[in-house]
Amino acid sequence: MAQPDLPTDLRWQNTTEEEMRAFLAINILMEINQLPNAEMFWSSNPFINNAGITNTMKCNRFQKLVQYFHVADRSTEPGRGEPGYDKLFKVRPVMESVSRTFQDIYMLNKEVSIDEAMIAFTGRLSFRQYMPAKSIKRGIKMWMLCDARTAFLARFEVYLGRQNNQTEHGLGDNVVMRLVDHIYHSFRWLIFDNFFTVIPLMKELLEKGLYACGTVRVNRKGFPSQLKKPAEVRQRGDFKIMQMGDTNLTATVWKDMRLVHHLVTLRDPTVILPVQRRCGVNVLQLQSPHSVNVYNMYMGGVDLHDQYRAKNDVGSCSKNYWRYLFWFLLNCCIVNAFIMYKLTSRRRIGWKRFTHLDFGLELVPELAGVFCKRKGAAPEGRGRDGLVEQMNMGGWPCHVPTLRQDKGLQVPHLIPEAAEGDEVRVSYLRCPPVSGWLLRQISQSVMSNFTF
Repeated sequence: MAQPDLPTDLRWQNTTEEEMRAFLAINILMEINQLPNAEMFWSSNPFINNAGITNTMKCNRFQKLVQYFHVADRSTEPGRGEPGYDKLFKVRPVMESVSRTFQDIYMLNKEVSIDEAMIAFTGRLSFRQYMPAKSIKRGIKMWMLCDARTAFLARFEVYLGRQNNQTEHGLGDNVVMRLVDHIYHSFRWLIFDNFFTVIPLMKELLEKGLYACGTVRVNRKGFPSQLKKPAEVRQRGDFKIMQMGDTNLTATVWKDMRLVHHLVTLRDPTVILPVQRRCGVNVLQLQSPHSVNVYNMYMGGVDLHDQYRAKNDVGSCSKNYWRYLFWFLLNCCIVNAFIMYKLTSRRRIGWKRFTHLDFGLELVPELAGVFCKRKGAAPEGRGRDGLVEQMNMGGWPCHVPTLRQDKGLQVPHLIPEAAEGDEVRVSYLRCPPVSGWLLRQISQSVMSNFTF
């Protein structure tokens, strides 16, 4: 859609869904095969250029798509101060589409982790955050809920800062309750850090049928003073547990290198587990409360998802913050699709495991399909096999995984019941071929809102 107050670009041609898929595929490949600037992929130097990219799209066309790339209709955007104003309007359609897809295609395991993540951005933005303790110190903060076992991202939320120029009360409490409102009374275990852990939140989650475990700051309101610096917990491996009345809520302190405090509602507080710690060349056999073992085992779901995303972080620099959010969503789609592929396949490449990089390399030709925007006749063998064979000259893989198109894959998932001793039922998640399916959802959402 051309804006009426601007002159028409005579070099612009309407795009198609196939072209947008190829555009996303090229961006993915540019991150895998990095060069100092994008124009070098179309260089006449055969030692620099990429034959797969040059045979798919012309450089000028790619630059035009980058120039006019939008994922929302800007003509309907409310102004600042008007009813319906949304700071994320420019990327809201894709966020809603991706969020629905993540929840529809995957069933969470028993253990779920909640944490924060950062999207690097140094431009001017009202809700840009500064976190000196993070590896990415300046950027956009995201709240994320991931499967603790597989690192599948199920829900996310962008932190927009203070609302109505007032300090938010109980930010961690509000974030957790919004992220888990779709799994109430499922008796899952929620694991989070001391930013979120407060006594009212633990009680509220228990009322909603959710158990929780998290480290806690000793200055939180209601935390027992007897556990802040107990005199009887001196040696490494010593611990002390206190229970709040006849409820499931227990507070623990355990001595490792320093004191570690937890609030727990998910198991009998009398359960004690062995743990090993190394002290120089010696291995110490210690005892620890159950909360220590659960927290250490299941807290890393969001961190693992971030590691996958950082390995091949698709996207280019821009002055527009919403583009960073879009590339974040695209990367999350790739990571989630890879996780689902691993759950349904034990494939190996020779003696090596099938990695996230291998998945990205096979995703590129599958997204590009048979699209070709070069002048002249299409190359011979423009079918699927011919395209992949031609793309292999530019370093792209020859093999494209074939999955059954008529029936979904059967993926078993265990759904826990309320009590630990109860019978566990098994359900099967029917999912479509995931190699490029999630990315096609994004491309369709982009096409439905594409403007320039």
